[in-house]
Amino acid sequence: MSAGPDSNGERAPAPAVVPVFGSTCAQCSAAVQSILERSGLAPAFFAGQRPVHAPPEAEAYLQPSNPRLLELREAYRALQDGSLTHSRWSAEYVRRDVPLLSFRSDCAYVWQRRDLNGPMQLALTAYYLLGSAAAPYLRLGEDSLFGADTISVGGALTVSRDLLDSASELWFLDRFLGLRGAQDFTVLDIGSGYGRFAHRLVRAFPGVEALCVDAIAESTFLCEYYLRFRGVESRARVIPFPDAAAALAARRVEVAVNIHSFSECTLQSIVWWLDLLRAHRVKHLMIAPNAQAGGGRELLSWEEDGSRRDFAQEIRARGYRPIACEPKYADPLLQRYGVTPTHYFLFELA
Repeated sequence: MSAGPDSNGERAPAPAVVPVFGSTCAQCSAAVQSILERSGLAPAFFAGQRPVHAPPEAEAYLQPSNPRLLELREAYRALQDGSLTHSRWSAEYVRRDVPLLSFRSDCAYVWQRRDLNGPMQLALTAYYLLGSAAAPYLRLGEDSLFGADTISVGGALTVSRDLLDSASELWFLDRFLGLRGAQDFTVLDIGSGYGRFAHRLVRAFPGVEALCVDAIAESTFLCEYYLRFRGVESRARVIPFPDAAAALAARRVEVAVNIHSFSECTLQSIVWWLDLLRAHRVKHLMIAPNAQAGGGRELLSWEEDGSRRDFAQEIRARGYRPIACEPKYADPLLQRYGVTPTHYFLFELA
């Protein structure tokens, strides 16, 4: 309680400062501030919007009134087969957390600051990956375009969560499926967002192509733009959601990946995808659940009422058997302090 007049109208003496771990409160506050600054989590880290770097034509194109976006929204609204049952990704959520120009910032697609992925976490993860077989994937390049949070590591390497996550995922897939030597190999990216994984995938593996599908019209719109902007649209094709089944019927797909997407879908939507993969004999399925689902150890849906349902049994019921489940980082220290730890699951169609 602050000092104030006592019952006699005289100001009472201020309370003594209580030492905390041998320090005054002021010293303790300074120590906390120093720790935050060293970790990169000082108040400025959380403060407001940051400048968004984008090419001049992006601002004119990435507008809610863009005819292509309006066309996609109308096509998605027309679907009546139950495949687009949204829970977390409601229209209000998209409006609030999917910025069209700064789509690589801390938003719905890639949690950065809100997941406490500060400079220390980025640097720690970068040095871990540089000391592993994932190091070549960190050389794919990074910039701060469209709002990405980046840091410089060792004065020569620029990294972001986009790049670090992609490197981990590519390393995992290459170890189990040999993508480095693959030819005429197609990967289906379910819930592709703005296309960050597909962009890295086709850059890393010349013999691999990607099909990108997302159940949100804004994601498809951004993915089309981003992959075209990065110059990889000939090998990373964007498929509007209404055309997903036809795309799988038209070409062989060897593996489907779902990164942080099924964790934000209803069980009905997940089952729709699993049935489609089974019908078209997609041999492998990789899933990276959200870390909030038991540290990424569980495969849980997100229902319209906010409840979670285990969908692992639905995968097994369609003939997919688990062949790998491992933490995102083999080092327990990284699995605790690295960038958004989770687990990677890989299934094979029996």
